[in-house]
Amino acid sequence: FCGIKISTTSDEASHHIEIESNTIRNLYANATATVYPPNVYAGGITVAGYLDSKAIHDIIIRENTVKDCRTGWTEAISVTGNVDGFLITKNVVTNTGNIGIDASGHWGISKNPATDFARNGVISENHVSYCKSPVEGGAGIYLDGSSNILVEKNISHNNVYGITVGCERANNFVTNNIIRNNICYHNEGFGIGLMGWSPEGRIIKNCQVVNNTAFENAKDRLGEIAIYSTENTTIKNNIFYSTHANSNL
Repeated sequence: FCGIKISTTSDEASHHIEIESNTIRNLYANATATVYPPNVYAGGITVAGYLDSKAIHDIIIRENTVKDCRTGWTEAISVTGNVDGFLITKNVVTNTGNIGIDASGHWGISKNPATDFARNGVISENHVSYCKSPVEGGAGIYLDGSSNILVEKNISHNNVYGITVGCERANNFVTNNIIRNNICYHNEGFGIGLMGWSPEGRIIKNCQVVNNTAFENAKDRLGEIAIYSTENTTIKNNIFYSTHANSNL
C-alpha cells in the first residue's frame, strides 16, 4: 500500500496531475524497524505506469513532506514503469527506512521493455535525510534504470548514500542523466555514485556530474564519489572534500 498513488486504468494512463503540500507520516510496512519481509511495501507517494503503449505524463510532486515511515522494500517518493515527463520538487523526505526519492525502470511494471522506465523528469530542490534501510543500502536520491533525468539543487545528507545512478536489472543501461548543483554530506557511504556493473551488462552511459559539492561522506573506503562501469560521462567543476583518513576520493 502507499499514501498516495498515481497509476493507470486498464486502457488509460494518468496525466496532468499535481500532488502538492501534503504530509505523509507513520506509514509502516512492518511491525519492527529491523526486519523487512519480502514483498512488503508502504510507499509515501508512488507513480506507476503499467501500460505498454500509453505513458503516464505531466506529473508534479511539489512541496510535500514524507517522514517517520517504514517503507519496506519501496521508497518514500517513487516514479517507475512507463512514465514520461515528471517534476519532483521542493519536497522534504526524512527518516523513511529506505531510499528517499527514486526514479526507476526495467522492473517489469510495463511489460514492454522499450517503455518500462521513468524518463524525461526533473528532481530538484528537495531536502532528503536519514533515509536508511536496515537490510539494504539506501540513497537519498536514486536513479535506478531511468534515463534523461535532471537531478539539480537537492540537499542529501545522513543517508546511506547521497545520490546514486545505477541499474539493478541485468542487461540494461541508463543514459543522459545530469547530476548538477547538488549538496551531499555526512552520508555513510559515498556522496555521489555512478554504479554500473559490466559483468551483468548494467552500464551507465552519457551522464554529467557537474558543479556538485560532496563533503565528509564515506566513513569507509568508498570515497566522496564512486564510479563503476561508466561510459562517456563528464565529471567537472565539483567540490569533493573528505576528512576521513582511510577513505578514497
